[in-house]
Amino acid sequence: MAFGDVELLIRKLPDGCWVPAKNKVVAVGERRVSLRRYAWALKHGSAPRGFDVRATCGRKMCVRPSHCELHPSEKATELALGGEALDRSRGEVGAVVVGEELVPARTYRAIREHPAASLAALRTKFGLSSSTIYKIRAGLAEVAA
Repeated sequence: MAFGDVELLIRKLPDGCWVPAKNKVVAVGERRVSLRRYAWALKHGSAPRGFDVRATCGRKMCVRPSHCELHPSEKATELALGGEALDRSRGEVGAVVVGEELVPARTYRAIREHPAASLAALRTKFGLSSSTIYKIRAGLAEVAA
């Protein structure tokens, strides 16, 4: 499906928002993905694992890519740390930039706090590349948001 095909699935509102005309989920091969995530992928490329595509315009149903941005997935990062909450009192933020990849802060912290974990296990658990994990272990990151 091309980006122009997304227009068949949405209604354009006068305020510039796009809302689903009918279904909020589309089938892509054997997977089902949200229309928002699908529209984002067509415009910007796939959203990284562990991140949600969220509307920033104030309309929860908006799927227009220019009205959305990536946010670390609270559910994915909580599950990765066994339900541990992000501790803002320790100065933690939502994500860090590692090389050219945006990594949820909880994922970053989990990797840093478990140096004995095998590289293969970390790759599987968090869906990150080996080079990203090496950079996290070396402390090569900067605050993103």
